[in-house]
Amino acid sequence: MTQYLTTFKPLTVALVTNGGWNLYLFRQPLIRALRNRGCRILLLAPDDGWVDRIPETAYDQFIAMKHFRPYARFPHRDALFFGELYQQFRRLRPDIILSFTAKPNIYGSLAADLVGIPTIPTVTGLGHGFMQGAWLRWILQFGYFLAFRQKNRVLFHNRDDRRFFHQKGIINFKQSVVIPGSGVDVHHFAQAPLPDRQPFRITCVARMIETKGISDLIGALRILREEGILVDCMLIGPLVPGHPQAIPVTDIQEWEKSGLATYHGHQLDVRPYLRACHLFVLPSHSEGMPRAVLEAMAVGRPVLTTTVPGCAESVDLSCGWRVPPRAPLRLAQIIRQAATMQPETLSRMGQAARQRVTRRFRDDQVTDQYLRAIAEICSPQIQPIHV
Repeated sequence: MTQYLTTFKPLTVALVTNGGWNLYLFRQPLIRALRNRGCRILLLAPDDGWVDRIPETAYDQFIAMKHFRPYARFPHRDALFFGELYQQFRRLRPDIILSFTAKPNIYGSLAADLVGIPTIPTVTGLGHGFMQGAWLRWILQFGYFLAFRQKNRVLFHNRDDRRFFHQKGIINFKQSVVIPGSGVDVHHFAQAPLPDRQPFRITCVARMIETKGISDLIGALRILREEGILVDCMLIGPLVPGHPQAIPVTDIQEWEKSGLATYHGHQLDVRPYLRACHLFVLPSHSEGMPRAVLEAMAVGRPVLTTTVPGCAESVDLSCGWRVPPRAPLRLAQIIRQAATMQPETLSRMGQAARQRVTRRFRDDQVTDQYLRAIAEICSPQIQPIHV
């Protein structure tokens, strides 16, 4: 086995993301691994309150990005964010920068190039921008091309996104690596037996935006209700005010009032809701590698998701179903099928889901990929040690 350990002066590593929530929910295993190897950790993100939940001993400094606007389409807003990154990189002088999501990847890479600092961007999914008009897609592609053309390593959460970037001439395969998403802690998300059969219960954990397919799921539940099939649906996830695809609160209230679903808001610990369901559903229109799906699989739940990149890689026929996006009728068909299956069959699928996650999507596997990439770029400060 190969481990990557600091052998010279500790590295100063900067992580740049689109929010403190991203650092708290997805990057803590990586932060801990770097910290355990003597690295100095800098966190750069908008101040949304989430970094306060990360133990202060886990990092050295948090720099709030004041000019980051995730959904802004005005050039001057992005120019301010780019300038802010450039100034902070010049001041902080980290040894390497790890960036995540579109704007931190593009503007972080360009600013780091000007300062002469190596970066490892992670494409966590194509995101909202690539689902808009052709003009915005072209701007994003050109931005990625400028940002990634000199990168030694670009990490992707799924093979389809990597193939897309290669076909568009943004990257070449030699400089890119596919990692299993942000990974999941299979000890924290321990396997649990299926609950009692009645009522048949499904759980969906996602941000309340249209691109997660929430309305498609509600459409499927309406179809099932008309057939006399009652399903208990739990929706868990934050509202996203300001997002172009945000689901109105009034829609969610109407779903609850009509008995189609129960909305539980954002939950720091989703495990009770995963353990309480028979089937996990995420009918997303776009993903990198859906963490919520991996967590449900780790708990031992069969999964119904879509054929879009990321989702399609997360499950196979042994542990779930994949249907086309925006297809409420197909969702209804699979939910009906799952609701009438023998408990032993669902249980076997849940066990297969747990085995698949344990084999392919553990967080320590993801961390090892990052340490390997850092070792290749920052050698000899980090060297591979064979044990």
